[in-house]
Amino acid sequence: MSANENDRAVLALTMLGHATVHTFELSIPLLLSVWMTDFNVTAATIGGIVALGYSLFGLGALPAGMLADAYGRQPVIVACLIGMAGSFVLVSLAPNLIWLAVGLALWGIAASAYHPAGLSLISTGVTQQGRGFAYHGMAGNVGIAIGPLAVAFLLLVVDWRTVALILAVLAAVTAVAGFRLRIDETSGVQMDGGFDSPTTASEFVFSSRKLFAGGFAFVLVLVILEGLFYRGILTFLPELLKTSSTYRLSLSPGLHPRGTCMPGSS
Repeated sequence: MSANENDRAVLALTMLGHATVHTFELSIPLLLSVWMTDFNVTAATIGGIVALGYSLFGLGALPAGMLADAYGRQPVIVACLIGMAGSFVLVSLAPNLIWLAVGLALWGIAASAYHPAGLSLISTGVTQQGRGFAYHGMAGNVGIAIGPLAVAFLLLVVDWRTVALILAVLAAVTAVAGFRLRIDETSGVQMDGGFDSPTTASEFVFSSRKLFAGGFAFVLVLVILEGLFYRGILTFLPELLKTSSTYRLSLSPGLHPRGTCMPGSS
């Protein structure tokens, strides 16, 4: 396989994976307001359940990165997509809040594997990394922009459980396509020994201590605070807009998600 062919295969996998992950990620805020009505719960309750999934989306990146180093980036990305598909099948079938929470938690664990595996695959498998990261970022933004829009339109014509199943099928198809690709994960680097990733828990703890001894800890706190603000606003924005009188007046009665009603409507 030539370097150009390998670059295209790596970018096909990572771009599809990146767009899919962000489509799922930003479909949840849209589904949140529908879950509040369907399960008859408060914003605080459903927010806590959603926060569980999003927390695991972040925390799972650490072990996911170690798995990618140990077993390969492509298998981890494919497993991530399969896990997201399975978790949203469970979400679509959830009879109560407990099973919804389990489904979202499993989604967070599965989705957490993508970024460590995808970004490292571009770093080692693509010869022109700058261009590769640019395409990768563009694909993620396509998922951010088009994914929620597609989910919003689907909610106008089908119920949220069907939407969750459609998303599961999307992830499953992407997983099959990613599995069929032939990829050389080290095509973009010269293998000269380099840095050895930690392979045991004790090595991981030792290397982490050295990392947190510097300014990284301060930067990490800043990023956590920024993420708290970003995620809180993004997650509850659809619900805030739905309860806004200005927003309600701008919508015609026929444009509400299927199976829900707007506050003050009959």
